[in-house]
Amino acid sequence: MHPTALSFANILNRTREHAIQVVKEAVDYNKTGWDKTHKETQFKLGEEVPVSTVNFNNLQGPKKLQDPLVGPFFITKLLVWMNGIMSMLVGYELMAKAYRIYNLETRKVVVTRNVHFNEMTFPFAGLPSPSSEKKCLKILKEKRIKENNTDKLLYLVRYKHRSADEDEWLPADKIPNFKVTLRAYRAAKRVQIHNHV
Repeated sequence: MHPTALSFANILNRTREHAIQVVKEAVDYNKTGWDKTHKETQFKLGEEVPVSTVNFNNLQGPKKLQDPLVGPFFITKLLVWMNGIMSMLVGYELMAKAYRIYNLETRKVVVTRNVHFNEMTFPFAGLPSPSSEKKCLKILKEKRIKENNTDKLLYLVRYKHRSADEDEWLPADKIPNFKVTLRAYRAAKRVQIHNHV
């Protein structure tokens, strides 16, 4: 074996050991710094907390006039895992069925369908319960069908605050406030025909 090869191997071994030692010291230093400055949150379930708007990019108007905090919001669930990703629901569309989620770590808004919501009950009373009654918003189309050798008109009805999946074909007598809704449908149809001519 050449004498320089042995000294080169010794240099590599010493360099590797020094790198291991430096990384270990850096990890220990960061851990002590984290332990000194990091405080666990002491929030309790049902408590009111304000939310900082510093990282929100979608607020309107000049930044200096915006409130630094919004809320207060009630804490409805506490995180029990340390590696959970904190996200906020920014909005959603009824037609697209995709959710806009703001990730607090990456500071980006992500549009995704892969979201799981937990059903939560709020610790205070006074929220209006969603109405189960369907209110007719408008008529979209009409079609003629034959039933028992008689012609019958059916109307495609869109309900207020409901998705398009709940649209249904109904006869005139089953549509609430039918006269007003039909009048609006025919007026819109006349305008549409007039624009095409």
